[in-house]
Amino acid sequence: MLSIDKLSAAYGNVTVLTRVSLQVKEGEIVTLIGANGAGKSTLMRCVAGLHKPLYGKVFFQGDDITGQRANRIVKKGLCLIPEGRQLFSGLSVMDNLLLGSLGQVGRHSPGSVQERLEQVMTTFPRLRERMTQLAGTLSGGEQQMLAIARGLMANPRFVMLDEPSLGLAPLIVEEIFALIRNLNSAGVSILLVEQNAYAALGISHRGYVLENGRLVKEGKAAELLDDEDIRYHYLGGKAG
Repeated sequence: MLSIDKLSAAYGNVTVLTRVSLQVKEGEIVTLIGANGAGKSTLMRCVAGLHKPLYGKVFFQGDDITGQRANRIVKKGLCLIPEGRQLFSGLSVMDNLLLGSLGQVGRHSPGSVQERLEQVMTTFPRLRERMTQLAGTLSGGEQQMLAIARGLMANPRFVMLDEPSLGLAPLIVEEIFALIRNLNSAGVSILLVEQNAYAALGISHRGYVLENGRLVKEGKAAELLDDEDIRYHYLGGKAG
């Protein structure tokens, strides 16, 4: 569904990604793990059309989307839910959700937008109670739910999630990961970047390890969980 071929990217003279290749098949959850600064968020930004790569190609459902504008990529059914939520804090929950549907204008009727709102409210009942509340006054967990819900308003077939559990309490983290599993069960393919590598691999089909902008390891999620080197560096375990 998503294929990244030899992708390289930089900020100024600093190379951040070097010939990275990976795939996410339809129906998969794939986790990308690595230390801070490894290039994970940059890779997602390149896929989403928010950062222009130096080299390489990005294909979505067989179409070359390399360097396309972000709004065109969203219309193809691919969305990024960024690190830090990046909500419009001075706008209401409802307004944030409606902004998430703008990428679908011209393809869906107003009735379809209302249908998406109802689906999102069913998935996130806590937000239904806060539709008129300013996004900036929500709790951290509620803000993350709103960020995910806003992305779903674009009716995506593929979602990239960047650090969805960052700064959240353990019980809320469990809720967020349950939501990710439910999205996948509903037919949404997912590329996940997550600081809690153990939990992320626990719900994933496969994973990739990124170090200093290069892919150094890939495999089934269960295999990576059992890898002593991965456990030592990313899962809080001990080397044998």
